[in-house]
This record gives sequence, structure tokens and C-alpha cells, in this order.
Amino acid sequence: MKQFLMLLLAGLGWFGVLDAQRALSATVIVNMSGYQFVPRDLTINVGDTVTWTNLDFTTHDTVSGVNGIPSNPLIWKSPLFGFGGRYSFTFTNTPVGKRIPYYCTPHWRTFGMIGSITVVVPNAPPLVSIDSPTNGASFIAGDDVFVQAFASDSDGTVARVDLSVNGNLLLSLTNPPYTMTLTNIAVGSYSLSAVAVDNQGASSSPAVVNFGVGPPVPPAIISQPQNLVVRVGASNAFAVVATGVPPPTYQWRFENNDIPGATNSVYQITNSQPTDAGTYSVIVSNRAGFTNSQPATLRLDSTPPTFLLTTSPPNFDRRRSSQITLAGTANDDIGLAQVELIINGATNLAVGTTNWVFTNDLPAGPNAILLHSVDLAGNVSSDDFRFFTYVVEAPLTVRTNGPGSVTPDLDDRDLEIGQVYGLRAVPGFGFIFGGWEGVANSNYASVNFVMQSNLVLTANFISNPFATINGTYAGLFYDTNGVASKSSGFFSLHVDGFGAFSGGLVVDGGRSLFRGRFDAHGHVKVPVLRRQLAPVVLTLNLDLSNTTGRMDGQVTAGQWSAELRGDRCVFPALASSPLPTGAGPFLLRRHDNSMEIARGVAKINPFGRVRLRGSLSDGPKFNMTTFLTPNGDCPFYVSLQVGSETMIGWLNFANVSTPVYGTNLFWVSSGTNGFSFQLDALSAQP
Repeated sequence: MKQFLMLLLAGLGWFGVLDAQRALSATVIVNMSGYQFVPRDLTINVGDTVTWTNLDFTTHDTVSGVNGIPSNPLIWKSPLFGFGGRYSFTFTNTPVGKRIPYYCTPHWRTFGMIGSITVVVPNAPPLVSIDSPTNGASFIAGDDVFVQAFASDSDGTVARVDLSVNGNLLLSLTNPPYTMTLTNIAVGSYSLSAVAVDNQGASSSPAVVNFGVGPPVPPAIISQPQNLVVRVGASNAFAVVATGVPPPTYQWRFENNDIPGATNSVYQITNSQPTDAGTYSVIVSNRAGFTNSQPATLRLDSTPPTFLLTTSPPNFDRRRSSQITLAGTANDDIGLAQVELIINGATNLAVGTTNWVFTNDLPAGPNAILLHSVDLAGNVSSDDFRFFTYVVEAPLTVRTNGPGSVTPDLDDRDLEIGQVYGLRAVPGFGFIFGGWEGVANSNYASVNFVMQSNLVLTANFISNPFATINGTYAGLFYDTNGVASKSSGFFSLHVDGFGAFSGGLVVDGGRSLFRGRFDAHGHVKVPVLRRQLAPVVLTLNLDLSNTTGRMDGQVTAGQWSAELRGDRCVFPALASSPLPTGAGPFLLRRHDNSMEIARGVAKINPFGRVRLRGSLSDGPKFNMTTFLTPNGDCPFYVSLQVGSETMIGWLNFANVSTPVYGTNLFWVSSGTNGFSFQLDALSAQP
């Protein structure tokens, strides 16, 4: 095997050596004595260095080659050197497994001063590891210890694996698997080692694991099972905590009879019934012995306890003192667990059960207290309720930021903590309400708030941005990732000079109305109810800069969401570039094959209102009123087939004489024979 490996490496032109082989490299001396190389023929390992030393009173050299002819390629060639001189060469990048001849140039013919060197791969020792037992493992006297080793040899075969304990050879295994079992091991600490030996006699470094063997320890219970009282149908569990070496096993018993399958430290009972009531215990055992737990009883109780409040301030008492004392009695046929007082949602426990008392400080403001008793089974008595108000007043600070006022005037007034009060912000002329600071729902001018300590409310007023951008807005919405009938539609709304608006939404074959008010930043979210359909949520963002006249946002409903875009409508004659009025015929055709789909007429009046009438090539008619935007765009939406078929997009009438009115229109249909086409709008002028 090793000879084959050397020939294979040499045939492949492999001349490298491993780092491990370099670490084992040696220096070999060849003397030049009596006109001979001594020794004449030499075998060395890859990475070894050969040093030639001249002991003759003449000059010699050493050259790789035969009969005075250097090898090709030349491996080494020394200069001529005299008595005491030396020349060294390290055999790292030289052929492996082949005899390399060499000679002395002045003396090879007359004295036959020749030699040879054969370079071989050194034998690599085998490797061994111990898989079982693991290092640090613990065993109990009497346990069997399974031993398993793994061995391999990269350049030969494993002849044997020697297993030793505490330095004493136990067994030599010659064939895999390399396993054995140690039996009857006494208490103590042990060191197990494994050494592999290959077919050339090389030994591995030992693999070592340490393990210990201890005496068994009988079980001891450190936590006994406890008595239980539960309701009928409830789940419960008995539990025991025990120690021992080896770890103990468990057998639960009911009325001194083993319970089949109940062999864990916890015994679970689900859906407790009267037949489950009785005495339970558990036997804990291991090889060193056993012990019995104390008995524990299970009792079932479905009768709730009683509860009576005997000492209390009057219900609905308005108090100037925070401290309150409540007291009473409670009873149960088996036993009480606790008396609970739930104050403003937080559970508190009274002192005592049969006769109980509770004293605590109430927080400022209204307080709701629910009282009841709980028995050992978890049954709860009937509830009692008390309501007390700890009256504490604190001054309110009300501020304004900008021209405006707040009514009523509660600034620096002492108000009762916990009570609800209301304020209304009134903007000055030319200003609008810009939001509250210090209270939730701050975008509404009228606000209700719960009084609290150190409360500061600020009403902000800003210059009215809606005075210059009021008017009618119209536009479209659809899913830009894929136009669909159910998520496409038309909207229009009118915004007044203070941001209030009302309008309509046409989608899925129906029209729905909505109204609302933009906040001071031009944002609003409005729910829109639809007859026999799920409501949609309309999110609108209005450009307050008075530069674009643009409105955008989203329309969402259930599983779909569509992008919305709209523009403020203008009178054609007042646009920055005057827009045309009058009638203009147009046609719609498919973008992919120019097939005519529909024809119609657009009538634009002087107020920017556009009336679109026409019919599809296969008969259905359409009729809608829309609006003109400053750049001549006109939102176009037609719903057909009860909302399952839709035409949607933007026409442009900036110049009715242009041959093209729009290229960004869509015609879609849902259902089994659904389709989706892009359309072009063209002038139909003769």
C-alpha cells in the first residue's frame, strides 16, 4: 500500500511534503573518503538534508546524473570543494520513490565515485480516539462500563489497539470494532487509555479518558406530596422531590394500590371526579433501597364559600382621606384560601380569612373595589362591590400657542383628580386649530380629558392653509401592481376654506358618500360604509403648499390596498395654460393590436366639469361626470357587468386637436374569462 502511494505521488509530479513530515526531518552525512561516497547508496525521507563532507586531500563535487551527464532536470550540483569542505542539499522538491543517481565529476570514471539516493515518504503513525466512556463520566459500583475506541492509519493498516486502565494493559484488540465491557468495577477513580499500533510498528499517541465509580446512595425524599382540595372537573397534580444514586424511580399508589403507568415524580389527575377522592402516596426506589412518601389526600369541593362585608364606609363615599378600612367574615365547608379585594383591576389580599380585615391607601380619584372569598378548591363566593372617591384637587394649566382661545376658561382652576372635563379650542380670524399638547386625540378642537396632577394642556393655532387650496378634487385609485375591478375606482370631494370636506367614492359597482375634516397637516383617515359590502378606509394627504394642487393616499379594504391620486379641478379659462371647452369625440383601442374597444364624446363646460358619454363596441354604454385638472388631465372610470368589468385611467384634453388623449388606461375583467388590457385614447375628429 505504501509503495503504491509513493509511486502514485511521483507519477502525479507531487513534490511537496506535509508540515508534520518537515517537523520530523533529519540530516544525513555522506563522507567523501578514498575517492568513494560513504555510504554509496542511501534511502532518506522527504524533507531530510544530505550533507557531503570531503575527507580526501583533493577536490570533489556532487552532481545528480549518470556517467558524467547531469540529470534533466538538474536536481542538485555542488561546486568543487577541498579537504574539510561541505555541501548540503534538502530533499523537499524531489521525486518520491525513485532512485536518484549522482557522481563526482573528476573521479567517477577513474575511481568509480558514484552513488544514489532514494527519497521515500516516512511512515505516519496511526490515530486513535475513545468514544465511550466520555471523559469525566460517573458510574455506580456494579455498573458495566462499555469501552469503544476508534483507530485509523493513513498509510497502512492498524495492527492492534491496546487498552489499559491506570497504566495496566487490559486487552489488545486486533480487529474492529475495538470494544470491550468492564464489569464489577470497584469504587474509585480510573484512567482509561488506548494506543494504536500500525503494520510497521509505529504507535499512536495515547487517547485518555478519566472516569469515576461511586457507591450507590439510597433514595431520600426532600419534598413530600401535599394534600389537595379541588373542584369537580378540575385538573391537579401530586408531586414529590427525591434524591438518590442512581436516580430513583417512582410508583404512585391510590389507597395502597399501585396506579398503572404512574411512574414519574409528578402524578397528574385531569377532570377530577368523586371517585378520585382519597389517599395517595408514592414509593421511591433505586438499587440501594426504597422509601415511602407521606400520604396525601385529595378532596373534592364544589360548594362556594360565603362572604360578608361588615365594616365599610358608605358606598359611593367621597372621601378627603386616602386611607380606607374594610372588614368582614367568610366561611367554607372545607377551608378558605384567601379573601381578595380587586381595586381598579389590581388584586390585593386581606389579612385573615374567616375574620378578615383590609387597610390601604386609595389613589386619588374614583376607585372601584370588587370583594370576594376563595376556598381551597378555587371556588369563589358571590361578589360585593364598593365605589369610593378620594377627592383631591389640583390646578389645571391651559395655554394657547397662536391667535385663539379656549372655552370654558379653566386655566389655574382647581379640578378634581380623576374626573372628566371638556375644553374647546376656538381659533382666531384667519387661523385654524393645530392640535392639543398634553392629551390624547389631540387633533380635535373639542377634547375631553381626565384630570391628573401637574396637567398642562396647550391649544395650538396656525395660519389657515385651506383658504387658498379649497375647491373640488377628483381622481382615481387602483393597485399599481395589478389593476383589478374590486380595488379600482373614482373619487371626488369638495374641501371648504377650513379643511372640512364631503364627497363620494365609486368602487365595485357602487357609490358611497363620506365626509370629514383634514387636520392641520393636511392628513385624514376616513371610514367609508358601503351597502352590502365591507367598508373601506380612505387615507388622504393634501398638499398644503398651494403649488401642486395634488391629493394622494390609499384606499384599503380587507385583503386589498390601492394607491390614490387626485388633483384640484380648475376653470379652464383660469388655468396657467388656458384649457379648451366644448365637445371632442374620442375612441379607445387596445394598445397591443389597435383593436377599437369604445367610442365616446367629452363635453367640457367653462367650469371644468367634463361629461363623458359613449359605448363599447359590443354594445354597453357609459356615462360619467368628471373634472378637469390644471394640466388638462381628466380621471376616467367606467364600471360594467355589476362591477366585474372596469375601464380606468387618465384622459388628457390639454389640446382637443391632439391626435392622442392618453396612453395610461386599463380595461380589466375578473372571473373565469377575465382579462387585462392596456388601452390608448385617441381623438376621433374627422
